[in-house]
Amino acid sequence: MTKEFDSQFKASSFCCTLNNIDKLFNLSDKSFEDKDKYSDETRKFVKDFRAKLETNKTYSDEEMVEHLIYLWVDGKEETRSAAANYEIGDSGNHHSHLILEAKNQARFSAIKKLYPGIHVELTRGTREEVIAYLNKSGKHKEKAHTTVVAMINHGVIEANQQGKRSDLDTIQELLEAGLTPESIMRQNLSYRKFSKMIKEHYYQMQVENAPLVKDIKVYWHLGSSGTGKSFTQILLKQDHGKDNVYVLSDYGTGGLDNYTGEPILFMDEFKGDIDYQAFLKLLDVYPNQVHARYSNVYALWDAVHISSIFTPNQLYEMLVPEERRKNDPIKQLFRRIHFIVYHFKTIDEQFKTLTMTMEEYHKLTNLKINFEKLCKQYHQNDKNTNEYNYKEKDC
Repeated sequence: MTKEFDSQFKASSFCCTLNNIDKLFNLSDKSFEDKDKYSDETRKFVKDFRAKLETNKTYSDEEMVEHLIYLWVDGKEETRSAAANYEIGDSGNHHSHLILEAKNQARFSAIKKLYPGIHVELTRGTREEVIAYLNKSGKHKEKAHTTVVAMINHGVIEANQQGKRSDLDTIQELLEAGLTPESIMRQNLSYRKFSKMIKEHYYQMQVENAPLVKDIKVYWHLGSSGTGKSFTQILLKQDHGKDNVYVLSDYGTGGLDNYTGEPILFMDEFKGDIDYQAFLKLLDVYPNQVHARYSNVYALWDAVHISSIFTPNQLYEMLVPEERRKNDPIKQLFRRIHFIVYHFKTIDEQFKTLTMTMEEYHKLTNLKINFEKLCKQYHQNDKNTNEYNYKEKDC
């Protein structure tokens, strides 16, 4: 998954793909009104795009491509250039590949506003390689059957002049665009020789941009063995991208050695294997240094998910001897936890969760509520739901 550029990111040449152009130019098409599929922002951009079309005109394939180019160069013909084609992929998707360039650089946000839902990357390869790609010639010849309109261009396409730029120049641009180290290294095998430098620079950029106080959320995933707690890390990676989740399972001194600024920390099968104060620092709102084997790291994450078979009370008693509890009260831990996520498995092997705030969890434990019975109650009331949110009236 490629991380989206920051809206203010600027570059001279962008390589883009605009999907569903047949629907975009069809004013009677309603597919973009699907609120589950398209964001409010995208639907607004579709409306703005269509407002620039001629109402009673049916655009030919060539005219669609010409209009896409016109949107970019209109009024800036001397400083901007563009190339675009029209393809129908093997899956039936009508799309256009565009190269959009600006002599004085252009912001990512400018492209995003003009072309609804467009996918944008920095242009890679020489001018000849880019032209071959859009024309489906050379090594791309086997895809020539997908071309509806071959490349049309305005001005001279410079591409990124790879021969004049070093790998480090490109890597620097990608880092400034906000891409993660792994996203950068996946783009070109040769970049992996700079792996250590890329990770260090990315991490230092994260440290410099970290807030003084984090808006952190802590989730305590509780439940018996085999109820799907550890699988939460897979769901987090699917939702946020693998590069954005750091899994901590070694609670010795080397557990955070490979941390490079991931925004989500997942503590797997935590059983109280670290010092209490060190544990509290992992959950703190301050991005302070925490211990790692070779060099301390800054706690830059803004979400922590703790997977454990033990309750917060049980782990506190395991970590803090009775004689120290006056100076290290359990309230230090409680105020850092925001949500309890109780995992359970039904008789028919369904994995489900019941989520509640820490305050709600306190009330239920004080009432000596049996959580397994409470979860079964939710399941009986609604067997089609997998993720329940606790409501006091249901108890």
